[in-house]
Amino acid sequence: MYKTKGMEAAFEAMNLVPNRLEEIKYTVQKLFDEVRKGQVYIIINPAFPGWCKVGMAVDAEDRLKQYQTSSPYRDYELIATYDTSDRRKAEKFAHDLLEKKHERRGEWFYIQHPVATAILELPMREHL
Repeated sequence: MYKTKGMEAAFEAMNLVPNRLEEIKYTVQKLFDEVRKGQVYIIINPAFPGWCKVGMAVDAEDRLKQYQTSSPYRDYELIATYDTSDRRKAEKFAHDLLEKKHERRGEWFYIQHPVATAILELPMREHL
């Protein structure tokens, strides 16, 4: 039955209709968005020499695992994490500090990771 009807059959078996599934996804995303506490992190990948990604997550190790799935070499490396009570504000603060003097493309900055860590270490600890 599942092979012939595909996802619709799976939804029926779970008593979920597609519009109900979208409602569930929306509710879960809304709950996730309300979580303020988390981490700001620095991630690098040798495929992008000189670039660091500065991002936010509820859990940086979990985010790293997500990145690893997109790399056949599993070569992303978590360099630093900063625990924070408001991950969005802390990430913006970190981005504002780095973009003053370093090229930025989205959440990626052209900066060696020891320099990024040195720039962020004290202000992030004080800001948090």
